[in-house]
Amino acid sequence: AARNPLRLRRKAPQTAASAWEVQQNGDQSQLVQADTQVPVPGRQLFTFDTIFEPSDDTETVYQQMGRRLVQAVTSGRHGTLFCYGQTGAGKTYTMQGLVAHAMKDLLVPGVEVTAQYVEIYNEQVRDLLTSDMKVLQLREGKDGDVNVNAKQHAIASMANMDTLMRLGN
Repeated sequence: AARNPLRLRRKAPQTAASAWEVQQNGDQSQLVQADTQVPVPGRQLFTFDTIFEPSDDTETVYQQMGRRLVQAVTSGRHGTLFCYGQTGAGKTYTMQGLVAHAMKDLLVPGVEVTAQYVEIYNEQVRDLLTSDMKVLQLREGKDGDVNVNAKQHAIASMANMDTLMRLGN
């Protein structure tokens, strides 16, 4: 099942106080404008399954979000780690940390690991590990899995994964 977490980035020292506050609402977390405690018409409210504070390290994010996905993958399911956000928000930093932790759990005897490295930008999907950069098509299988026809790369070691991550950046 899809989960919707949010990872808050540390503010630069020179920035003003945050305009947002984290509030717990049952088993979900909400991000609300700081000038109001109650969502009212015209105020922004965003709900997430989990909100990670700036003090939470990548290991914490992996243990709560990535480990379950890795366990599903080792049971034969497909899995995707996906980061979304504006430029400079910390997507690459977060993904590099999550991938490093996932590889520790995946690179075991008897497990075949393949990876794709794609970018979704302006509603277009591109394979970051090819030179042609043509737009790729998403395909939904009869089983409901959504696939993209990006090249799959065999991963035999963390060094292989590091190389792919560098090439894709």
